Amino acid sequence: MTSVGRAVDYLLRLPRYDKRGASALKPGFERIIALLKAIGNPEGAYPSVLIAGTNGKGSTASLLSAIVTAHGLRVGLHTSPHIHHVTERMRIDGRPADVTWLERAVAHSRVYFERIQPSFFEATLALSLQYFAENGVDIAVVEVGLGGRLDATNVLKPVACAISRVGFDHMDYLGDTLEAIAGEKAGIIKPGVPVWTSNDDAAVVDTLRNAADVVGAPLTTTGTLFPWSATVPGIRDTVLDARSD
Repeated sequence: MTSVGRAVDYLLRLPRYDKRGASALKPGFERIIALLKAIGNPEGAYPSVLIAGTNGKGSTASLLSAIVTAHGLRVGLHTSPHIHHVTERMRIDGRPADVTWLERAVAHSRVYFERIQPSFFEATLALSLQYFAENGVDIAVVEVGLGGRLDATNVLKPVACAISRVGFDHMDYLGDTLEAIAGEKAGIIKPGVPVWTSNDDAAVVDTLRNAADVVGAPLTTTGTLFPWSATVPGIRDTVLDARSD
């Protein structure tokens, strides 16, 4: 086995939801916070956009990433799961991370993985954020893994959020009603941070709006499609303003 293969094999042996189910889930943010701190808090090097939902969150993240790239910005995209290779989870301008970079990063961070004991998702998220920082992205688009409120991605401080359509998923973990599941997704909403949703179910929209009102986040409902052509300029301007500070 090559050194790259050993690095990937090591990652794949970490607790994975697709293999172990709920037993691989580790509620709380202690591990991801400790891991990000150990590697220098790379998430602070660029603004981020956080996308949750049941259906369409991955395609929405990919579409947004492509649009922002077309606006001339260097964009990091973190999605899950991967199809062929772990590096598909960490892309810049549509290109997966270099496998030799992943090998070096895993070798360097293995001591932290052994001490902190992250899940596979937590480890690959941290690696993505590190990859984006080392390669100087202007913004990162990050897809939530499961739910939102307790997901490791929710340690980010995004400049914008989106919640795609909410349906019945992971009911043993998120709840058995659309309102309960929507409440978990709404956990990514941050004070004052604009959020868009394509949901049109009244109960879901009411749940999201109530959550947004509580923290003072402006919520825009868009129907069945996100109007990214309208929202991207605002995100772009936010990124450019942050870079000029």
